Amino acid sequence: SHIKIPMILLVPILCIVSLYVMLYFAVNTKVFGETLQKEIGGLLGSEIVARELIVEPDLGRIHLYGGSLKEKGSNERVVDVDEVHVRLSRTGLLSRHVYVTSAEVVHPQVYLHMDEEGELNLLRALGLYEESEPDQPPGKMPVSLTFAGVDLKNGEFRMKIDGIFEIDIPTVSIEDAHLRITDDTLLIDAPTAHTPRANLRFYNE
Repeated sequence: SHIKIPMILLVPILCIVSLYVMLYFAVNTKVFGETLQKEIGGLLGSEIVARELIVEPDLGRIHLYGGSLKEKGSNERVVDVDEVHVRLSRTGLLSRHVYVTSAEVVHPQVYLHMDEEGELNLLRALGLYEESEPDQPPGKMPVSLTFAGVDLKNGEFRMKIDGIFEIDIPTVSIEDAHLRITDDTLLIDAPTAHTPRANLRFYNE
């Protein structure tokens, strides 16, 4: 026996399948990756670079290779990373919220710097310190970000607070971390971290 599909149903089905195939191949092109980096960087006021960006057929799993984040116009990178593998929940995109249900980050190199004004380079790179006109509200992030179940492997971490201290952790691994970034909030929860040593230096007043 054969199943017959009415033409009135076949046409929209073919259109949907065609659009999906076009979308899948489009988001995996080099041009799309470069455009996405420029658009996100423009929204945040930062520079974002990725050597390769791969989106899987379900459009919910993304792989990034050779990525970096730095402040616009600065040679100082805030984050360098060899590989990032994430699984997204697509339901939050309509509410301007990106929710990553799990992530694996391989060999990230993070440098955080807080100046004497109390501004953190990471938040500047995310566009949270953009100056606005007196009669205009402060700038806001285009979306809020939540990362759950983050595993960080073979990372390097440096943080410097001008006039107070700096810390250098040459090797660190973190399991099941959580991160949330909104307009006025940066929350990091890392219940388990492994590092053989850390170098801490305090500045004399």
